[in-house]
Amino acid sequence: MLVNILCQYLVLHTYRCTNTPATDKTAYLKYSVVPGNTGNTLSYEASVALGLVEVKVQTCNLDSRSTTDTQDYNEYVQEYSDLFHGIGQIKDVQIKLHIDQEVTPKSQKHRSIPFHIKKGVEKELQRLLELDIIEKVEGPTPWVSPIVVVPKKDGVRICVDMREANEAISRHRHPLPKLDDIIAELNGARYFSTLDMNSGFHQFVLQEDSRYITCFSTHVGLFR
Repeated sequence: MLVNILCQYLVLHTYRCTNTPATDKTAYLKYSVVPGNTGNTLSYEASVALGLVEVKVQTCNLDSRSTTDTQDYNEYVQEYSDLFHGIGQIKDVQIKLHIDQEVTPKSQKHRSIPFHIKKGVEKELQRLLELDIIEKVEGPTPWVSPIVVVPKKDGVRICVDMREANEAISRHRHPLPKLDDIIAELNGARYFSTLDMNSGFHQFVLQEDSRYITCFSTHVGLFR
């Protein structure tokens, strides 16, 4: 009874020697005693110390390839040349925005940008046009959003302030998986990879009737 009462108010920390028969390793681990009927949880550090988890990180640095690796790399680039140009595009799928027609369209005022970054904005707009990511808008349009320009080391990033337009877009509701569910599905997995999609949102194509709400203003005209 006294122990139970103390555990309601204290979180105890101590060190002890722990041995696992699976790996025949011994480690001094720090553990906590907390109130409740939850199960025991083994931390990442403890799993590594006991040899239950082995993490190996393999990276590929393109700037430090050996001669053989460089030859293999060049062969892959030549064989799959269509995959090493541009930013890619999701095939056979176009995104439809469900626009609430009862929301009054808003044509917002153009926001001036500093003079010294105008050339950078023009260059980025031209790049996006050549990649067929954006297109020029001719004629009247009910929705117009301003842009926000973010300087980068190698140029600028053009962001569109879509807050007003987003009010007219009905959203799909998708339940997000819980971390516990994801961990359970990874049970038994040995190799993990991470992929960084280059300009991932630019790889999706909008349906023609969904593009008008994405119109944005620049000092050289309207685009969408």
